[in-house]
Amino acid sequence: EGARTCFQRVLRLTERSGDLSMKMTALGNLGEVEMALGRRELARECLVEAARLGEQIRAYLDLPEVYRILASASVAVAEWSDSLRAARRALELVERTAGRVYLPPVLLTAAQVCAAITHEPQRASDIAEEARSVARVALGLVDGEHGSALDSDHAAKCRQLLGEVLSS
Repeated sequence: EGARTCFQRVLRLTERSGDLSMKMTALGNLGEVEMALGRRELARECLVEAARLGEQIRAYLDLPEVYRILASASVAVAEWSDSLRAARRALELVERTAGRVYLPPVLLTAAQVCAAITHEPQRASDIAEEARSVARVALGLVDGEHGSALDSDHAAKCRQLLGEVLSS
């Protein structure tokens, strides 16, 4: 709760300063704290705004992490399509930019999101197909040249989850 208060204060300060990059970072951090506190809808609101700002200012090195957390927040509130869009965008950015530091968590989150969606009985079949499409992209990164940035346990966990998605 203390971290939430701190990040809310930082967000107010960045809004006054007009620095969009700092505002994006503050919103992303606040969204991450809200997720940790179980406030998924609030997290999602912060992260949607952080992603919008990040795209506006082309903060492509930091956006993979924003989209990764947004994917988790969206799947947690059953926003399947939004979750898959966020996961796909995080994967695109991690592949395209020097965001390798975000590669392991982005791949694992994408795998977890795809697995959660394909195991969800209330989702539509077109959403399951989209989850398999995102899973193929993620598996391509795990097995491709980017996969060398993963430790073997991380790669194995991603392959296991993605394999389950693709075989469903």
